[in-house]
Amino acid sequence: MTKPSPTNTPLLSTEGHADRPRRPRIDAEVEARILDIAFRLPTHGQDRVSRELRKLKVHVSASGVRYVWQRHNLESLEKRVTWIETRLGKNNDVWSEEQLAARDRVRSDRQARALGASMVGQNAEEVPRSMHILAVAARLLRERGYEATTLRDIAVMAHIPLGSIYYHFPTKEELFAAVYEEGIARLEHAVGDAMEAATDPWQRLETACATHLEHLCGGDDFTAVSVPTRLPILSPGVRRQVVQLNERYERIFWRLIDGLPLAPDISKSLLRLQIFGALNWTIVWFKPDKLTPQHIAAHLVRVIRDGLNHPPKSRSRSPRK
Repeated sequence: MTKPSPTNTPLLSTEGHADRPRRPRIDAEVEARILDIAFRLPTHGQDRVSRELRKLKVHVSASGVRYVWQRHNLESLEKRVTWIETRLGKNNDVWSEEQLAARDRVRSDRQARALGASMVGQNAEEVPRSMHILAVAARLLRERGYEATTLRDIAVMAHIPLGSIYYHFPTKEELFAAVYEEGIARLEHAVGDAMEAATDPWQRLETACATHLEHLCGGDDFTAVSVPTRLPILSPGVRRQVVQLNERYERIFWRLIDGLPLAPDISKSLLRLQIFGALNWTIVWFKPDKLTPQHIAAHLVRVIRDGLNHPPKSRSRSPRK
């Protein structure tokens, strides 16, 4: 295996007085050793490379190692693996075990980012690790439920070490609360945006109900977790946090119901609970080939507005099951 040749241009420091001659910040031979380790042992981080070189009586700081990496566009493991591929090709016979392990890590990370991106609708390169974990957690929580989902299950599906999850979310409860908060935020933004064009109070309520159902019945993992028919058993602090998030979203419907021309004997609080009960249980019986969220929302609001005792003056026909 051929070692990378030293660079011809020394790495220079920009520190010091402008009139003084600039000295190489890192000797060319030291730079060549850093590049050699990057090639042979690409998984080594900058701190470890610095320690390994000190054992060889070569003194360079971790920041100095990174400086060299950046100079040669090698500051990430993925870039170092790509660099190795350009030198060795993709023939496994000439790759060392350390290099193959690095390539496997990069491929696994790419798969993980792609998986997370597909769940949140973003470019894989733009999905941060924490959001990737949330997306995978939301999928498993929706499919298996809170009790049957473990952090290890999430790590396996996310193709990341279990320790990465603990770094971002120390407990399953905290991860659940983060997924719940993301789901509530999505609903708030979607409902708010959808109602912007509506002015009639009944139309605004119908639009909000339809948007709620679109997210709930449309397969959005975050919404399915944040609109449960019952909450899992949680510690008092986390449960209080989740309840507050839920109440924050329900305030949208409080304001909508407050704006309706209702009879004086109608309990607005009870009406709100009945609307949410009807909406949130829709996922149990919903069949996309029968009715759309818009039809369901229109029917619900029409019944609330006009009642069942007499037909309204103008009624739009909804498709039958």
